[in-house]
Amino acid sequence: MKNLKILFILMLSAFMGMQFVSCSSDDDENTDLKTPLYESASAKYKITESSADIQSIELTASGNYIIVKKYGYYAPGKRSLAYNIFMHREESTRATAYDNIVYGKFVNLGDNKYDLEGWGIVTITQSEGEYVNISIVKDGKEEVFGARKEEQFKSSTATDNLCRSWEISKMGIAVEIGGRKFDKMANHDNLKGLFKDYINWLIEQSAPGVEVPEEEINELINEYIDQYNAAKPLYVIFTKSGSYMVHYTNEIIGISTWRWENENENVIRYSWDHSDINNGGTCDISYSGNMLLVKETQITSGAKVSVTYGMTEIK
Repeated sequence: MKNLKILFILMLSAFMGMQFVSCSSDDDENTDLKTPLYESASAKYKITESSADIQSIELTASGNYIIVKKYGYYAPGKRSLAYNIFMHREESTRATAYDNIVYGKFVNLGDNKYDLEGWGIVTITQSEGEYVNISIVKDGKEEVFGARKEEQFKSSTATDNLCRSWEISKMGIAVEIGGRKFDKMANHDNLKGLFKDYINWLIEQSAPGVEVPEEEINELINEYIDQYNAAKPLYVIFTKSGSYMVHYTNEIIGISTWRWENENENVIRYSWDHSDINNGGTCDISYSGNMLLVKETQITSGAKVSVTYGMTEIK
């Protein structure tokens, strides 16, 4: 049991590691992602007036809105950096609790007027340069605030393909130790078989011929599955303003930041510390057909462990 615990810790390092490095990404395979419906409306507006109770309003290319409220919100500090691109410590997740972030779908009503479903009607009018006025009508009452349109990444094939709304549908684990390899992907809602195959492979590599009672393996897998499912990432929205939002099983929402580390190589850099992206991690971006693959790799103790999230577009 002691040795199995050690192997299990190695497995967890694939998900809980802090220092990640990027490996070269695969070429895209027949990607045919259509232009999102609201590409032309995509923008983030930072409210400039202190009297407002919201910090920013963002309209995404896929037709989502993200509102960050002003009260109670802070960026997680360096001591609560992400475990990986989509998972981070529960205490830092609570810094961006559901009450402080509102998101949903919006409808374009024309003339820069948008119905933010479940929240209110927003009308954006040009003021001067990057500054705008934002009218917000909620419960029959109107408020008007000044705002600044945030700078966005320039449109490119790589950026346009990534900046959409995605649902995590698969997860894969790839491990290489001394030339021996494990590589398997499974549906995100049924990971028990993936973890079991991984543990059995680790046992075979470290102690060939040794039989570990199946109940011990199942005990460890169930323990981790319960922990993972309690705060499993479900949906992700990447935006051209350099942010991405993650919605978790437990109804908690996190907002992180990203930029291109090497756009030509499809490598992004991210950080849950919004003020210090250089100390974050890197991930490879690739596509299998229209499925987005986000791969993060950790090299530790002579092993190279990669976790890949397979994601399908939400339209």
